[in-house]
Parts: sequence; structure tokens; C-alpha cells
Amino acid sequence: MSDDGVAGPSSSPPVPPSPRVETAGVEAGVDAQPAGEQDAELLPPTEDDAALPREVPEHNLIAAQQALQGGIFTMATDHPPLRLSSIRLIGTTHVRPSFLSHLCAPYISQPTALQRLLGVGPSSSSSSHPLPAPGERTTLRELLALSARLAEQLDRLDLFRGVDVTLLPSASADSPHSKEETDIVIQLAEAPRFWLKSSSDVGNGEGSVSLQGRVRNLFGGGEKLEGSYEVGTRTRSALNATLSAPVAGSADHVARLGVYSCERDKSWYASHEESSAGLRVSIEGANRARGLTNELACEGVWRRIGRVGAGASTPVRRERGDDVKTSLVHTLVHDTRDEPFLGSEGWFGKSVTELASRWLGGGRDHLRWEGEASLTRRLDFTSTGLRGEVQGWGYSTGLRTGFILPLRRGERHHLSDLFHLGGPTSLRMFSPNSLGPKSGRDSLGGWAYYEVGGSLFAPCWPGKAHWPLKVHAFLNAGQVAGGASSRGQSLLSAAREPSMSAGMGLAYTQGPLRVEVNAGMPITSRRGDGQRKGVQFGIGIDFLGG
Repeated sequence: MSDDGVAGPSSSPPVPPSPRVETAGVEAGVDAQPAGEQDAELLPPTEDDAALPREVPEHNLIAAQQALQGGIFTMATDHPPLRLSSIRLIGTTHVRPSFLSHLCAPYISQPTALQRLLGVGPSSSSSSHPLPAPGERTTLRELLALSARLAEQLDRLDLFRGVDVTLLPSASADSPHSKEETDIVIQLAEAPRFWLKSSSDVGNGEGSVSLQGRVRNLFGGGEKLEGSYEVGTRTRSALNATLSAPVAGSADHVARLGVYSCERDKSWYASHEESSAGLRVSIEGANRARGLTNELACEGVWRRIGRVGAGASTPVRRERGDDVKTSLVHTLVHDTRDEPFLGSEGWFGKSVTELASRWLGGGRDHLRWEGEASLTRRLDFTSTGLRGEVQGWGYSTGLRTGFILPLRRGERHHLSDLFHLGGPTSLRMFSPNSLGPKSGRDSLGGWAYYEVGGSLFAPCWPGKAHWPLKVHAFLNAGQVAGGASSRGQSLLSAAREPSMSAGMGLAYTQGPLRVEVNAGMPITSRRGDGQRKGVQFGIGIDFLGG
């Protein structure tokens, strides 16, 4: 190229401006332009050329929008070609520009090795729509899909209360593809950084007062510090603090560091009180399109059994003192429900596997697993012509099970690691933690359990299917395996002699919280099971049978 800026016939092909991210005046340029395209030779303008009227060519984005609104497109080749020029983020004050640039980078450039490993970016498996590769020609529909995915990522960071996306022709005029180049402009409104709430709860035989707080965007990179403190009648005190941060600029991958402590009164069913404190480090990844969530955690917890009652049984007295457990925990969740709480359609599955070992620094060696599955379906009577009369009806079924196996011969399980059943969120019409092996007045828990449940839901009033208040009927069954007999005999006995209950009541949902008031009775039970006849009140998040 000559000094006056005119390309000669032997000049090399020009490289158009690369896509970029603009955040608070910071630009990150990325080479993403295909090579091999030649500019036509430019000649100095003449006086006759200056006298001619100049035509400003219409930008392809405007033509594409008009054609899309008019429904003209019939094939992919009919789309006017577009190219992503830049992503502009407006309205951020407390978020670091470098963090936002890192988040947007996979959409306009090739992702880093870590981002490819985690599946971050528009071409990840979590995207349900094929999105354009960085720097390539694309269409309006694909740019809209890319914009929607990027806006969804920003929204899931929980840093903004408003995310508005606009497509505009690029302001760049020195590109040979100026008619194609398009900017994504995102207007952001930051959410309040500080949040504090106090609440009181009464339910499941316990009353408590709690204080919760949250600090968003602690260091400017999407970090979140959350904490809570609770005092109550059975939970004497509970303190929990968690620091979380997105990994590789993705809201779908989060690293967490948490500390907690708790003092619980268990004298009402096991003649002791328990104190615990722990540290937990985890990383979580989600595939939203498939409804999958994976978490891998390393946890260390100190536990103390103390204040043992005068009438405590020998197994409880034997566990008195301190205990340390260090474990690796893997959690897998698959959720396709339309609503996570009292939904009308979908499937939910959860698996939690814990490996505790002395090799990790603790004093326990065991493998502990818990699984949960539930199916929710809407009852559709469209074929009978009674759709309006039965709208809002549905049913759900659920199964929970678990076991714990020692990895060292002759090792006893700690009381806190054993399973308990019973209560309004578990096996209804039984007292909390009242099923399974007993020693005197103490409910010891077991090394394995199962519980199944089914519920039928209906509107509480005709024509009010949208109300959060539902009438429901339930049937529950389950049992805990344990005791002095062999493991095989315990499992066989638990399968042959389930404790069962049935009844009906009202279920009300408010966000993630669910309240049930049920009237029912046990159908079958073992000796020593804490039967609950009449009315039972329950409040919680996770109920058996959906």
C-alpha cells in the first residue's frame, strides 16, 4: 500500500476490523475474519465524480428486519448476510470491564482451552439453537438467537435487574463489509448490591428466627457473598456463609467456598445434642438445555455428640464425643419440570454420592448414596369435552432411597450419617425421624431406606386452576433397614413390612416454599413408629411425591 493510502494492484488482501467487545470504554479486539477476499483498486476521485449524487447503500440489517417482518424469507440463502462487529455493554458501574469482556469473548472469538473444556460459548452443548461461529457470515435469526443466549447468560449472573438487547448497524465505516457488520448493544441496569432480610418460621414442630444477607458483585467479577444466621427451639443456632464466583466467565459454572456451624437439639428423638462445624469447596456446572446440573465438592466437618440425656440408650452414649469426617461429594440433578415447585409436567431426578476416607484426613471410611426421582403429569380430559371443568388437575409420584456401606471392616456408622424417616415432608402421618430401629426411647436411624409416594392435585375451587392453593390426596409408604440383624434380613424385612399412610389436605405454594395441612392416618406401621392421626401441618421445600 502506498503512502497516500491507495491500494495498488499488487497489494496484499486487507483484513477487515475484527469483532470487539466494548465495556465502559474498554475494547477487546479479536482476529476472527476469514482471509482471501480482495478489495477493488481505488482511484482518486475526479471532478465529474464529485458532481454526481452519492447513493448511501441500505444496510443489510435494515433489509433483513423488513423482510423478516414481512415474512419474505423462505430459505437460508434468502437472508441478507450479516456479520457481528462488536458487542457494546452500557450501564455498568460496579462490574469490571475485564470480566464482561471475558464473558462476551466466546461469542466473537475462539474460546480459551478452559472455556472449551467447560462448554462455554454460543456453540456449547447447552445451547438449544445452532449459533454462528465468530467472524463468519450469519443471518438475522442467528444473531437474534446469539443475542438471546448472551442476554440469558447476563441475567443468570444475578447482577442485573434489567437486560435490554438491540441490534444496530455498525458505526465502522472502514470495513469492506460495512453493509453487513452489525453491533449488539446491551443496556444493563445493575441490581442492588446489598440485601438483608429477617424472618420467623413455625412448622414441623419447630419455631425459628433467621437473618439472611447478600452482597452482589463483591470484587467486581460477579462474586456473591451470602450468609444466614438462625436461632430456634430445636436448631439452637445455625450460621452459614458462602462465597461464590462464576468460572471462565460463565453463569452456568460456579465455584463456591462455604463455612458453616450448627447446634441442634436432638433430645426429643435421640437423647442428645449435636454441634457441628465445617468447610466446603465445590464447583458446579449446568447444562440448561438438557436440565442437567453437576457438582463436585470436598467437605470437612467436625461433629460433637454432647449433653446426652440421663435415659439415653447405649448406642447414643457410645457415640459421645468428637468426630471428624472428610469426604468427596458428587451431586447430579436432572430436572425437566415446567415449575420446580408443584409443577404440572416433567421429571426430576437427583443422585448424591459421598465417599468418606481417612486418606482425606478424616476419621470415617464409608460410601453413602441417596437417590430421588419424581414424575409429574397433567390430567387432560380434552377428548371428553370437559376440559374447562377439570383444568388444573394433575398427579405426581416420587421415590427416595439411600444406603451407607462401611469401607473398613467392623466400623460403626456415626449417628449423624444414618437415615431417618417420618414427618410431613417425608412419610406423612408419622412423627419426624420416628421410623426405623429403636433402642429404648431413642430412634437410631438405619443404614438403608426407601419411601414412595403418590399425590393427586385438584383446584380448590372450580375455575381457579391458576391459584397456588390446591386440594391433594396422598398415599405414602416406606421403611428403614437397620438393627442387629444381618443386612440381608434387614432389607427383606423393610421391603415386606412397609409403614403406610393415606389422607388428603391442602397444599399452598409461595415461591420455593410449600405449606401443607393434611388430615389422614397410618394404614400399617411397625411397633415403635411414631403414628400421627388427625391433622398434620408441614412447611418446607422438598416434599415426598412432588
